[in-house]
Formats: sequence, structure tokens, C-alpha cells
Amino acid sequence: MIIENGVAVGVRTVPTKPLHPSQQQSRTFRARKQIVVSGGTLSSPLILQRSGIGDPEKLRKVGVKPLVDLPGVGLNFQDHYLTFSVYRAKPGAESFDDFVRGEPEAQKAVYNDGL
Repeated sequence: MIIENGVAVGVRTVPTKPLHPSQQQSRTFRARKQIVVSGGTLSSPLILQRSGIGDPEKLRKVGVKPLVDLPGVGLNFQDHYLTFSVYRAKPGAESFDDFVRGEPEAQKAVYNDGL
């Protein structure tokens, strides 16, 4: 992220796996109106912090130069140890679908079996 006078004005890309040798150089894009950080729940705070936006004390501890004092970035950051995979199953195959949909009988069976 490119920050001028405490305002995000552009982004600089860094290619990780270029498809062609001409794509090996970083590129800079300047915003006309605004910058939208859209890295998802886990990556957006990291992008901001790695760009120098966040709690200055925490950023300095990990070697990032603070550019914008915004201590709320990354607060309530949590790891979620449950993920769901989409798959197809044969009709009648046992799955977790009914539980996830919130069907009371399925949830009761899971909670009662687990106690």
C-alpha cells in the first residue's frame, strides 16, 4: 500500500508466481478515489499491518515501520479451526449437512452422543 500524508493513495503489487518473464516486476496502481482492501477476514488485517497501518508498538516489535496509528486493526483476530468442504455424496450417505443446517434432531443426536 502506498501511503502519503496518512492516506492510502495506491498499491504496489509483488508477483509471487509470474506466468511470463515480463510479469516479474512489481507494478504500482494509484487510486482515483479510494483504496479497498479485500483480502478476506484473515488477510485484510495482515495486509494493513504489513503496510504500516495499525498499533505502532506492535508493528515496531515485528520490524514494520508504523505509518498510520490505528490500534484497532487486527483486534479480535481469531483462528477458526473448523472448515467445511463441499462434496457430493451418494443419496442416503451419512453427512454433517443436517447438523449444519440447524435441524434440531441432527443437533440433538450430535450433542447427546458427544456427552
